[in-house]
Amino acid sequence: AQKAPSKHNIRHTFAFRFAPPWFDADRRSLLTSYVVFPEEARFDEWIKGIKGIESNPCEGDDAPASVCPDKAFYTAAMGPYLRGLAQCATDNKKVELHVRGFASETGLSAAPRDEGQRVALIEAYERDVEKGSCEDKMVALGEKDSDSDMFNLIIANERAKNTAKMLQDIAPDGDAFEIKRVPWCSHKDMVNGRRFNHGDAAKGLMNRRAEVHLESLPGCLNLAPDPTNASDEPA
Repeated sequence: AQKAPSKHNIRHTFAFRFAPPWFDADRRSLLTSYVVFPEEARFDEWIKGIKGIESNPCEGDDAPASVCPDKAFYTAAMGPYLRGLAQCATDNKKVELHVRGFASETGLSAAPRDEGQRVALIEAYERDVEKGSCEDKMVALGEKDSDSDMFNLIIANERAKNTAKMLQDIAPDGDAFEIKRVPWCSHKDMVNGRRFNHGDAAKGLMNRRAEVHLESLPGCLNLAPDPTNASDEPA
């Protein structure tokens, strides 16, 4: 028998009291977005800009498309998404975005021409990995034996850094977000996380990307895998 439609406004709320199927030790992203880079990174282009490494390489009309995202495009493409996410921040917790970069398996377009250029490559690798982001972590041994591996790791981490900076700039409410660059500490780990192999142009483009992982929506999702820490507040 058909019932008359209810006139009550029912607010549905959800709270995860136990670990959902997709929640595991590696804290998978709630949602992953992609920022792609249309051009391959070139060593000769990179070595020319190494003197300005402390400045923002993505300022100006000649910003390299190999490591700098198209800010105008992603402002239009991701602006509405970020505006929606901003509403999920609370007074005490921000929306968390983690950014990881990737580089393709293509070798150096032009190898270091002299020992000075190779020293600059090694110093950049050490600054970014051994003495920088991964200082307290295990750094892969033997990567300095491959100029291509060092260069691709630097480029992957630089893409993440520039993407995180862009997201902070275009976010409608910067105070609503905690945007963190998550660097790779070894080329091998980056390759394992990349998942795509070369084979056609589309796959090659997807290798040149940064992933934006949505890690936390404090005001919109109550995720409490441990039932002893579960909140009674609706999500």
